[in-house]
Amino acid sequence: MPCQDQNGYTGDSCTECGGGKYAANTGASACTTCGAGYYSAIAASACTACPAGQHSGSGYAACLQCPAGKYEPDSGINACTNCPAGTYCSTTGATSLDDCTPCDAGKYQAATGAASCLTCAGGQSSQPGATICFESTPAPSRSPRPSPRPVPAPTAAPTLQCDAGFYLNQGSCTACPAGEYQVHPTPLSFLVTYCLRDHLSLSAWPRPQANNDFSGSTCTECAEGQYTESTGSVACTSCDAGTYCSISGAKSANDCTQCAAGTYQASSGSSSCPDCPNGKSSSVGATSCFSLPSTAPVPEPTSKPVIAPTPAPTIWCDAGSYLAGGTTCTSCPTGQYQASFTCSFAVVVSNSCIPSLQSHVHRRTG
Repeated sequence: MPCQDQNGYTGDSCTECGGGKYAANTGASACTTCGAGYYSAIAASACTACPAGQHSGSGYAACLQCPAGKYEPDSGINACTNCPAGTYCSTTGATSLDDCTPCDAGKYQAATGAASCLTCAGGQSSQPGATICFESTPAPSRSPRPSPRPVPAPTAAPTLQCDAGFYLNQGSCTACPAGEYQVHPTPLSFLVTYCLRDHLSLSAWPRPQANNDFSGSTCTECAEGQYTESTGSVACTSCDAGTYCSISGAKSANDCTQCAAGTYQASSGSSSCPDCPNGKSSSVGATSCFSLPSTAPVPEPTSKPVIAPTPAPTIWCDAGSYLAGGTTCTSCPTGQYQASFTCSFAVVVSNSCIPSLQSHVHRRTG
């Protein structure tokens, strides 16, 4: 009986890892996906960190330039940093906050991550680096009616702005702790608008508390199957395929647990590992299951005595290696993998050997 599955797969060689994946050791049965902030070419044995001014997600074969309006001074980052409100950056691949240019007088920008500034409307003006414009219409020529109490002139108060990865904590910007993230900046420039309109000082306006419904006022725990090890994160990192994390707010890659033998997980960012189907099994940390070998049938009786077939020694090559020359198991080199196992056997009849059957592969499925 040939040692192959219903698909007829054979496994005489190893397969190169695709872009965005790698195999660090010999004898690998599957490739590992590069994490966010890293990339790899085909047949890689390791992932490379994205340089400053670039970023990537999980499984990228190349890094992306920071778009206009953003910058990144560090390497190995999965998202670039927005230029502050009141500034802009018209180029891609910026590496420093110095690349964010303040808006000129007469222009403004209320949003973060902008590629240009907006021009103030007619009758309005602004100072350099402004996030809003103010009225510049001259007072009427006739004298105003006396006011029962003096009204102070409008004064532009400073704009409060917390970057992504931070949250507003009692009036101060605080970095999100490990295991939590904040993807949105905290926009509070609308407070300045109210101050100018009502001639109030910013100190007189009530500061938002952590339970107010302001975007960016709190951080969010990483979901199950994800983690973040650093403070000030704008996103969480997914656990690799073949692992899982059943808790939220994980603070380390060590919280990602390998799937137990007999279970598997083909996707990254998972909270559990399902059991292999009946007739299949897996090793620890598996991303797929393989079919268990079946027993060769006993031949039917004949008219003359026949010694029952006795299987000769069988050579099984584990996943991560391949059968070389029909007799030797050889480990896959770095940058390649083999998700199947291989066998070779012969039978003895009447004390004489039948020539060895051709080697076959039983490929993992599922």
